[in-house]
Amino acid sequence: MKVQLIVWLALCGIGLFTLIIIIIFSFASIGIKEIGLNYSSLFQSIDKKTFSSGFYYIGITHSFLKFPSVVQNIEFSNEPQAHMSPVKSRTLDGLEVQLDVSFQYRLKFEELYNMYMKYGPTYEKVFVLTAINSLTDMTTKFNAYNFFYDRQSIGDTMKAELSKTFNITCHALIEALQLRTVSLPKEFELSIQQTEVKKQDIEKAKAERNKVMVECETRVKEAEFQKNVTINTALGEALRIQMNNKAEVERIIITQLQQADAYVALKQQMKLNTTELLEYIKTKLIKEYQAGNSMVINLDKFNE
Repeated sequence: MKVQLIVWLALCGIGLFTLIIIIIFSFASIGIKEIGLNYSSLFQSIDKKTFSSGFYYIGITHSFLKFPSVVQNIEFSNEPQAHMSPVKSRTLDGLEVQLDVSFQYRLKFEELYNMYMKYGPTYEKVFVLTAINSLTDMTTKFNAYNFFYDRQSIGDTMKAELSKTFNITCHALIEALQLRTVSLPKEFELSIQQTEVKKQDIEKAKAERNKVMVECETRVKEAEFQKNVTINTALGEALRIQMNNKAEVERIIITQLQQADAYVALKQQMKLNTTELLEYIKTKLIKEYQAGNSMVINLDKFNE
């Protein structure tokens, strides 16, 4: 009886332990930077539902296929961390071109199942090949001068086109794209550099011409200003002289009129005739003369 009890207790303990193990292994977690799909190793099947980060009960023989939920980088360059070497293609005008490109993508949460069923665990290799094909094709739509002078616009166009491709084909979103380096044939780059030097020389000559024109215009304006100053000064001086002369003439006229009035009054007061008045005036002039030590008088004329 004791043996049976011991066996029963042992079986219960084993069963409980097995149940605990089953329960423990029925739970699984997804990291904070991950999303996942519920995979059953027993039935070799995948649930269509996408799980975000957290701790879940998914059942025994189930586990999560995990994928990054954050932005991932793909790079084409000669750097050690690059996925592949730079993208090689030809421009619209037939020149060889080599592009160092990097872009960032994010997996679509709601389309994770469709993406995995298409490409499996090596999906990023498909992304790399898809990007190379898309970038190579877009390179042929621009000529070499576009790559030299309008790289930013080309990079924007490439991002837009790659976004369309990844959105439909790869079930992913393109967050950003960097067209970092464009390598064209040395002869073309040298020709462009020489052209730029000539353009700079032309711009320099234009700037010098504009400078000379501004200086000439300034000198003309200064001469016109000086001319106006001279004319205005002369007109002012002439007006001043004219006004002074007018004032002097008016003063003389007034003085003469006053003297004439005084002589008329004197003639009437002293009852002089015209001859006597003239004699008086002559005598007064001789007496008041102070211009020098000598005076010449025409006596014959005076006696008359």
